[in-house]
Amino acid sequence: ELLRDVEYSDVTYTVSTKLILIRTYYETQEFLALDSLLDSFRIFLRRNKFISKTAKKECTNFLGFVKKLSTLSLHRNSAETQRLRLRIEKCTAVNSKKWLLEKMAEKK
Repeated sequence: ELLRDVEYSDVTYTVSTKLILIRTYYETQEFLALDSLLDSFRIFLRRNKFISKTAKKECTNFLGFVKKLSTLSLHRNSAETQRLRLRIEKCTAVNSKKWLLEKMAEKK
């Protein structure tokens, strides 16, 4: 609750906080809050000129993978799950890759 209400002056702290919130919402199965944060964070990344292109790419990839991962919890299609796991493994520009792979392992 506290992380949602804090305003940071440094963009690095803002990004880090949003990444923590995304993982928290996923872990606690707060999927409505997760979807809302994924959308607002994507817009934040697009509009912010102080974030490097590399950091934006890593965050954007993470957002896409989390979105896919959250929908997989509703439809347990093993072929789709396997494809997503392979895409995450091959991706070199992604935040929290280890966490994503752990969540994929839990899907089995």
